[in-house]
Amino acid sequence: MKDASPGLGVLITALAFAAPARAQAALDRARNVQNVDAGIQTFEAQFTQELRHQEAGTTETRQGNLRFAKPLLVRWETFTPYPEPLLLTSQDIWNYLPDEDLAYRYSLDAANDAKSILTVITGQSPLDSEFEIEVMPQEQGLLHLLLYPFVPTYQMVEVQLW
Repeated sequence: MKDASPGLGVLITALAFAAPARAQAALDRARNVQNVDAGIQTFEAQFTQELRHQEAGTTETRQGNLRFAKPLLVRWETFTPYPEPLLLTSQDIWNYLPDEDLAYRYSLDAANDAKSILTVITGQSPLDSEFEIEVMPQEQGLLHLLLYPFVPTYQMVEVQLW
């Protein structure tokens, strides 16, 4: 009986090296994003946030504006489906609910559930220290990263950034 073709061994070897190579490429892309981010002192962007609630089978789409200034000043303001500004400073976090005329103040330590995405947005934490990173195909010329938190919470199990 003849041994398996050498082509199969080459294929298995190629597959064994392909996964680490893709992981390294994802890390390199994430580091490039962070290197660009390191030079940014301020920015403003419009965002669309999609919250998928698996248990209820619903999706909520939020749109708003994000403003950032170094070292740590963020205004994350949702306009639709309802207004809700979130302010982050180096001391605390404020979340204002205009329809209830109520503001909540949290210490940065108390915001651990939201910390990983906020530290990513503000450049306080390298992506590879908080997330497993997967590079997706570009969309409309934009880099697309899929991030899986190393420590997922019920609020966040996956993040997509463009």
